[in-house]
This record gives sequence, C-alpha cells and structure tokens, in this order.
Amino acid sequence: MENEWRRADAHKKCPVCGKHDWCLIATNESAAICPRTEQGSVAYIEGSGWLHKFGDDKDPKPRLRAAPKPLPEHNSVLSTLYSKMRKHIDKETLVRLSDNLSLSPKCLDLMGVGYSPTKNAYAFPMLRAGNRFLGIRFRTYSGQKFAAKGSKQGLFVPSSFNLSRGVIVCEGPTDTAAMLELGFNAIGRASCNSGNRLIKEIVKNNPVAIISDTDEVGRAGAKKLSQQIPKSVVIEPDKYKDAREWVVAGATRQTVMEKIAEDRN
Repeated sequence: MENEWRRADAHKKCPVCGKHDWCLIATNESAAICPRTEQGSVAYIEGSGWLHKFGDDKDPKPRLRAAPKPLPEHNSVLSTLYSKMRKHIDKETLVRLSDNLSLSPKCLDLMGVGYSPTKNAYAFPMLRAGNRFLGIRFRTYSGQKFAAKGSKQGLFVPSSFNLSRGVIVCEGPTDTAAMLELGFNAIGRASCNSGNRLIKEIVKNNPVAIISDTDEVGRAGAKKLSQQIPKSVVIEPDKYKDAREWVVAGATRQTVMEKIAEDRN
C-alpha cells in the first residue's frame, strides 16, 4: 500500500475494532484495514487484514501493490535487545509467569521468553524460518500485549521446533507453549490473520493442524490459512476460547489427536 495510511495508536484507535495496534487507518479516514474484524469488510488485503470503507464511493480507494510485499528480514538491533531481555529471566521470574499462566516453566523456556524490567513485561521473540529475528512481543502480568518499536509480525517458534514433524499452528506464544506441554511440534502466529506466508515458508510440506480460537474472527483466520496450506486441518478447543485454556482445563495429547483425526476423516 502507498503512504496514504497510518498505523493505529493510542491517540487514533482503529475505528473498526477499537484497538491501538496493528490496524491501518487511511489518512483521510475514509477506510481502515483491520486484521481482527471481517464483518462489514469489502475485501481482504493479503498480509494486512480486512478492508473497511466509510462514506460513499467517491472516497479514494486504497492503491494496492502489483506484487506482494517482500517478507521482512532479520532485525539485528531488536535481536540484540531481546538477547539482553533473555538474560533477565531468572528462575524466580520464570516461575512467576508459569504460575500466572498455569503453564510449566519448561515449555515457557522453550519459547525463549525474556523479561524487560523497563516495560515490566515478559518478552517473546517473533521469528521467521532460518532463525531470522523480526520482532518482540511483550506480555504483562495482567495480559496486556504490545510489540517493541520497529517489530514486524513474525512467528513464535520454540527452540524444540522440528522441521521433519507435523506442525500445530496456534495463535500467540502462550497457546503455543500449551501445545508444547502436550508434546506437540508447535508454532504460533501474532494474530489469527497474520503470518500466512511465514507459516507456509516454515512448515514446507509437513502435515499441519491449525487450532482456532472459538470466536468468529479466529475461525475465519484459521479457515483462510487452511485454504493456503495443503494437508492442513482446522480444530477448535472443546467449550474453551483458546488452546491454553483448553490445556489448563485438562485437555490431553490424546484429546487433540482425536480432534485432528475427526477433521481428517
């Protein structure tokens, strides 16, 4: 897209979802691109979200690039910053997060969690295939999520990730950690409508199961990703909003495997 768009922030929130991150707003306020909300949109912009228009047809339409935007490359500055945050994770800090999320310290450590004293928040690295560093996702104890300045939306890839196994795709780092608890080969994406090309790049030809959050936006994002990945299935947690809540409530590896088998059949 051309430079007639600005990123939503605390001063100018998205007019569609009301959030202050990731969304784009036309400078003349005639349209917005929201990665969270499909309802009421007029088109889907690959890699950005759903286009929503306001006003009549005389409003200028967004100009789209003829070719997809290149995938982001390694950010050495943010990688160095994250390395310092990783060193701030001691046993006590890790256990505190473990208790807060009801997930084991081991699976959170596999996610490469760090800690920022200045932000008073945990830090999860966002990556691309080839261990290319794209950004940092922060999470506070209260569950607030935001990204480090300069970050690009990447994938949450644990150190245990195996290129030769089937893959579980989750939404967010804590859902991914929950699947690690059950022994799965899991990765996560920053939101339910981001990272499709990054996921296709990293999973290659491996079988893929996508765990959808149980809301309209989560289901739509999971379906769109599944349509782009051969041999993939979409499953949902039973009665729970996301994968972490499902695991905390008692879901087992067998529970998830049975869901995958049902969808494949």
